Amino acid sequence: MSKRPAGDRPATEASLRAAVLPFARMPRDERPPHALLKLPEGHSLVSSETFRVLSWGGTGHRDALRLGAPWLSEQVATTAASAADAGDDSIEFGAAAAHSDEWMWVPVTVPAVPPREGNVYVTHETGERIPERGELYHRVWIEEGVPPKQAPL
Repeated sequence: MSKRPAGDRPATEASLRAAVLPFARMPRDERPPHALLKLPEGHSLVSSETFRVLSWGGTGHRDALRLGAPWLSEQVATTAASAADAGDDSIEFGAAAAHSDEWMWVPVTVPAVPPREGNVYVTHETGERIPERGELYHRVWIEEGVPPKQAPL
């Protein structure tokens, strides 16, 4: 019985996941789309599907990219080395327009903006309190590009 050469082994889920370069997008990015190669300080990485916080480079982050944005992931991986050499934390990413179906699956960086002193975040419809960095907080940022409505305590 001969051993199979290392290069002939079938890819495992873990190896496929590990091969994905982590990146994200900004909420409601009006300028040409940018693939962010690093989580900006004071931001959370949020799933564009569930609006829950992900860990940068973790299983959920890499799986979202691998399964939802395979073509874009490949393009970012080929461009990221030159961006890193130039000291850039983001890549202008015009390819996102041609692949908007994949771009919508890319996790989003959401800023953590505390409400003004004596105020809380509330829903527009019912005025119900929204926890900062909760799923509704993230949904508003991603869909509207601004923090939720604030109301006095």
